[in-house]
Amino acid sequence: ARFTAVNGERFTVVVSDFQEVRHYKLTVHSKWRKKDGRLVAVGFYIANAPGSWKQFVRQELPAQEGEFSEEDIWDQYVGGRV
Repeated sequence: ARFTAVNGERFTVVVSDFQEVRHYKLTVHSKWRKKDGRLVAVGFYIANAPGSWKQFVRQELPAQEGEFSEEDIWDQYVGGRV
């Protein structure tokens, strides 16, 4: 699928597991980073998620020591601010 989004635009998405057993409806905001006018990173900030999604993520992802802000996590995967 192809779509055009404005940075920060709000979407509702449904995420399913590989077995198509569990489905999670999330409200997300688009987020991207540009450098020299070129797109270098694209992602979504999850603004609203059901408790079952949060439980699934905690169960599936390894525990992190300490607390991280959204920017810290974003930077961990796509690099520092540009």
